[in-house]
Amino acid sequence: MSGALHMFAMMAGSGRGDSLIAVAHHDFPFISVYPWSNGYGPKYVDPATPVDFGMNSVTFSSSGGELVATRYNAPYIVAYSWENGFGTRYADPAEPLDGSAFSASFHPSGNALAVGIYGSPCVRAYAWTNGFGTKYADPASPVNGFGYDVAFSSTGNNVAVGHSDFPYLSTYSWSNGFGTRYADPATPPTGGVGDISFHPTGNAVAAGYEVAPFLSVYPWSNGFGTRFADPATPPTSAVADAAFSLTGNTLAAVHSNPPYLSVYPWSSGFGAKFSNPETPISGYGIAVAFN
Repeated sequence: MSGALHMFAMMAGSGRGDSLIAVAHHDFPFISVYPWSNGYGPKYVDPATPVDFGMNSVTFSSSGGELVATRYNAPYIVAYSWENGFGTRYADPAEPLDGSAFSASFHPSGNALAVGIYGSPCVRAYAWTNGFGTKYADPASPVNGFGYDVAFSSTGNNVAVGHSDFPYLSTYSWSNGFGTRYADPATPPTGGVGDISFHPTGNAVAAGYEVAPFLSVYPWSNGFGTRFADPATPPTSAVADAAFSLTGNTLAAVHSNPPYLSVYPWSSGFGAKFSNPETPISGYGIAVAFN
């Protein structure tokens, strides 16, 4: 599934200086981080203990004190402390992943890390306290295929995984480990889900996927509600990434065919798609974020 991976993360400064932009990329040093304040600041010094090629995604913890990168080569997931620059590279998990990691998501409390992985059960999770802790038991009711994306809800009571095989989108309760798998959506996505985004209030979950209509949103309240009507003007191709604005009143999606970016008002359903930017994007969209 092309373009499904999140190659950058943006973090607002929480007592740690300006906002930051972290990028996972193909060539050395494979992870680069810049301060951001209406423009790039000087690039931070590369990590003292770097990794090699094979990056899939990068994300900060909610506190901003850790930076995690997923990879398609062993050790599949790496993590660094962060304090206005790369700190110590944490020890690899004592119970390592056994396949490529596509994405990672910190619990809002910062005490757990979920990982979307290649192969069943699509999602795994570790306790987190200044590094990888014990691996939580895998879900009792796993899903098959590749776990493309994983996300905790804003409340931290649920964790969702977008995956390659039917029903493409699966969600579990969470309380210091995987709980019950919720019933599948009555109208599931029509193809592999490469991106999941919870609404900031936690009352909706968006899924970007590889088959028309490419973007769907479901009401969420400890289970899927009836899928909202598809946008009147849907994205033109597979959605690689979707994101709600911080206020939750806008939903943006990037995709592989022109105009590459589709943005909608959101209020318990899609509004009319906003006009395309006056200066359009010049290539296929990979990731999108609001600041």
